[in-house]
Amino acid sequence: MSSQPQPDLDYAAGLRAYFDDPDESALAAAYALGRAALDNGTGITHVVGTHAEALGSILGISPATDMSMRSISFLAECLAPLEMAHQGFMDANRALQRLNADLEQRVRERTRQLEEANEELGSFAYSVSHDLRAPVRAISGYSQVVLEDYAPLLDDAGRLALERLQANAIRMGQMIDDILHLAQVSREHVSLRPADLSTLAKEIVAELREQQPDRNLDIRIADGLVADADPDLMRIALTNLLGNAVKFTSNQPAPKIDFASETQGEEIVYYVRDNGAGFDMAYVDNVFRPFERLHSQDEFPGTGIGLATVHRAISRHGGRIWADASVGRGATFFFTLK
Repeated sequence: MSSQPQPDLDYAAGLRAYFDDPDESALAAAYALGRAALDNGTGITHVVGTHAEALGSILGISPATDMSMRSISFLAECLAPLEMAHQGFMDANRALQRLNADLEQRVRERTRQLEEANEELGSFAYSVSHDLRAPVRAISGYSQVVLEDYAPLLDDAGRLALERLQANAIRMGQMIDDILHLAQVSREHVSLRPADLSTLAKEIVAELREQQPDRNLDIRIADGLVADADPDLMRIALTNLLGNAVKFTSNQPAPKIDFASETQGEEIVYYVRDNGAGFDMAYVDNVFRPFERLHSQDEFPGTGIGLATVHRAISRHGGRIWADASVGRGATFFFTLK
């Protein structure tokens, strides 16, 4: 090796001074050389090579002589700072390993607690929603009986009140069903396998056309959309996305809906696009929250659970979902799958 541990410190000169007078000051000079090497980022192998070069230049012969044995103290002193730094690094590394182990244990414990809390919350939501179904149906049923059997005894205000009661009971029943659906998506086991998203979408579109046979829907489904996914969860997600597209194009005289994919960087991004009502992007953060609605109930009926369910289904796959829209110009919902 040709370089020294530090340009302004001459290892050979220090070693020569040690040979002339091997006292504490000479060893202190060796220690200073070691500190300089450490500060300069020089490794132990480099220092040993520098020592061999210096010894060879001083003796003019191979370092493997009796004289070289006398230089070991000088070399050892020079290596002392690097050895201490190494020990400090090892101690810090062991402490870091202990800290990481402790943090991992805490993370595992917090994860377990969170999973238990989510499970309890899901069970609670399921139980509450399930228990609410019967009384809500009773309210709806009895209000219908009153409307049918006692209509002549009611004035206009009474009939209107009962009609509103029945309509709200029906809507509450729909919300309960959607909450149960959301809880089911959150708890359902994810089973990944090759899923034909194109076929799933075409089946869903066929059902939507049957439900609204009077609408002339221009729906285009790209062929060959296959992904590793849970077919049941993807059916739920696509049902809500395509159903929303059909609903929010109801005021559009020439509704157009597309389901396709595109490559963005290294990701395959799927999307459902429509030319319907759209929404203001200022409120995009609210789109996937349960019960958040960006349109009035009278204009576009719904419970505000659908997109939250889609978000949960996509998240269960390790994917992400986002939206781009403009008022009166439609909306596009993008999603990826891990």
